[in-house]
Amino acid sequence: NASQQGLPFETNPRVLYRGYVANCLNNSTGIMLQFVGTGLVQKAICLGQDRDLTKAEQLAAAFTSGYLSGFCCGPIELVMIQQQRKGTSIFATTSNLLAGGPRSVTRGTFGCCMREGWYCAGVLGLTPVLRKMIQESFPESWGRTEDSARFAAAVVGSPIISLLSHPFDSFKSCMQGDVERLRYGSMRNTCSVLVKERGLASLWAGSPWRIIRLLGGMMILDKCNSHLSRILFPHSHSHPH
Repeated sequence: NASQQGLPFETNPRVLYRGYVANCLNNSTGIMLQFVGTGLVQKAICLGQDRDLTKAEQLAAAFTSGYLSGFCCGPIELVMIQQQRKGTSIFATTSNLLAGGPRSVTRGTFGCCMREGWYCAGVLGLTPVLRKMIQESFPESWGRTEDSARFAAAVVGSPIISLLSHPFDSFKSCMQGDVERLRYGSMRNTCSVLVKERGLASLWAGSPWRIIRLLGGMMILDKCNSHLSRILFPHSHSHPH
């Protein structure tokens, strides 16, 4: 967030951990909604048929779930970024934003929806698709085990998802950091200001951090998805489709 907004990198823990609780709430809520939502969308796509999803359907279901989760995550992340900028408590920040009405509370939400859509498409769509392809195509090397295929899938997929999602996160972070609209206005205006002042590359500022985060997220969450689904829904793994 600091890199995207052109702010200096902080090492002071009291500054570095501002908004930590809101960030935890944002991530836990978003992941929960995305796991549940992806499953519901997948069921809707199958229309009650007992069949495997196509690769395109897997990606579409995950993107849709991620996009919808952004409507919940956007306002929570707004609280986090405002805390990071102003150093206020989570309660004071929430109260100030609510006082500004829907125009303040929903600031940057579209950008969050798009970012979460691509993120979820990567974690719950692209990762399992690539993992299966790697296991089938390279059974004696990267596809030897599920975990090695998962790592390879994350290495390939994280830069792709970062490239697609990062511009949305960049203008979202700038908009949410300036809730008063002193520098950044609408989404289009924010993108225009960023490109004019810092060049087109500014839309991908801080992308190495996102790639690292995605690399870990894609491996960990795909592992959780694979193992927890077998425990929670054993009937769905009891026979091949």
